Amino acid sequence: MRILISGASVAGPVLAYWLTRHGFSVTVVERAPALRKT
Repeated sequence: MRILISGASVAGPVLAYWLTRHGFSVTVVERAPALRKT
């Protein structure tokens, strides 16, 4: 199954990690041009 996660703050990558470990194909998208410094 393919999953699209919109938002790469904290929860997005964590969710992607766990879904990938359970066999899902995950894509994470983010609109911000770079990582936040705070």
